[in-house]
Amino acid sequence: MLTAILVCVLALVGLVRWTQGDGTGARAAAAEGDYLPANLELLGEEKHTTIEPIDPTGVVGGLKAFDAIKNIPWAMKLARSWSPDAQLNKIDWRGMPPDGACDLTDEASRVEYNFGSRARDAAAREMAKVSAKIVWAAFTLSIQRSKISATVGTYTDMEVSGPVHDPVLECQPGRAVEVWRTMGLPFHRKYNLELNRRRGDGSFSFECNDWGVKELSSACVPL
Repeated sequence: MLTAILVCVLALVGLVRWTQGDGTGARAAAAEGDYLPANLELLGEEKHTTIEPIDPTGVVGGLKAFDAIKNIPWAMKLARSWSPDAQLNKIDWRGMPPDGACDLTDEASRVEYNFGSRARDAAAREMAKVSAKIVWAAFTLSIQRSKISATVGTYTDMEVSGPVHDPVLECQPGRAVEVWRTMGLPFHRKYNLELNRRRGDGSFSFECNDWGVKELSSACVPL
């Protein structure tokens, strides 16, 4: 009997524990130095509105010089462990160097991927007709200070005509900065920019709120 109890206690100690967050929802907590598996199947279930820290295994090039475009397949794979129809809506760079490679081991830079699910969005709309239960239809994958986290959110259909496809990009964010520089954007050590899915055809474009420079297509052509 005592042996069985000890086995159960040791098993519980070895498990990653789900704990309630500070008013913002449940948070996946792991022992210091441990990572949660790169699987978001439980995200949004049983009040688990945030999962962190997520195992960085599979990240291309590491977090010290993170290339958000090259890591789209990694992010998409993670997103589709949450919902098979997950689609990328946006990438947000904060504190990006001119070459586009972010040092995500510090707090000065951050990259976020935003994903939405049409199926979950439709389910949320139907649920709202009969219940106050929340069906989360989107989530943000955030990377900063060497930590990867996923947090659920609501989703607004981007009003894309026809099927939504994975992004096909002919231009890197560093190249977008170069084009904007020719249009009057001053030199900065760090830039803030976004890659957004456009309404209508579902194509992607680069946007920068600095100095009113023009929106660029996914091929870095001014729109």
